Formats: sequence, C-alpha cells, structure tokens
Amino acid sequence: MPDTDWKQLAAAIADDLAIRAPSSLVPAGPLCLPGGEPESWAKLPLFARSSAAAPAHHLLATLYAEQARLANEVHPKNENSAYQHMDEAGAVALENWGRRLDSWTIEAELRCANECRAGAILERGAPPTRLHRPVQAP
Repeated sequence: MPDTDWKQLAAAIADDLAIRAPSSLVPAGPLCLPGGEPESWAKLPLFARSSAAAPAHHLLATLYAEQARLANEVHPKNENSAYQHMDEAGAVALENWGRRLDSWTIEAELRCANECRAGAILERGAPPTRLHRPVQAP
C-alpha cells in the first residue's frame, strides 16, 4: 500500500461528508480510545505516533467524534433529535451518510494500520484509491 497523503484524504472525506476534517473540536494528539481498562497498555495510542502520523491521529479522532455524534442523533431515546422527526427520505439520506462515514472510518483505520514512513516517497497529485466502499440503502 502506498503511503497516505493525509491532507488529501481529509479533503476527500470533508468533501464527501460535508464536514470539517480534521475538526478543531477533537484533540490533535495521539489517539487513545476511551475505556475503563486500568492496564497501562490500554492507555497507549491506537497506533504508533510520529510527526508524520499526527494528521492520521487527528483525522481518525474526527471520524470517531462524528460517529459518536451520529449515534446520539439516531438513538431511539433521543426523542428531540432531528432524525426522530424526519420524513422517510431524510432518514434514508442520514443513514446513507452514516454508512459513508463508517466506510471512511474503516478506510482511515486501514491506512493508519499500514502507516509507514521509512523513507517512502508519496505519489503526490494522484487521488487516493479507496480501500473500502460504503453500502448504500436502496
């Protein structure tokens, strides 16, 4: 897998989902998943940190924050959310947006797992090739 141009990937995600990526509302530091695990290994970043990987951490944190926001929006107990009052077409559109968000999250996770900057040269200008495609509802 070629190295990822994280700024280009963030721009593609922002364009597709109409969000600001990476968001200034999430921490730009190493991504550590929240959890109650007391072990020290559970508090380590999700993947290796480096100056080259910092944009990856920030982008993935943005996608996780968007997933949390969407989960809150569509939760059945959130009776005052806009989703609960949408017509069928609006609900399908939001659900498809959520599927695209999930697909971009998987895409970013795959790229983060394969992040390696040992002297590799980026192929600048070429659009990123998708590793994961979303499934759309009919």
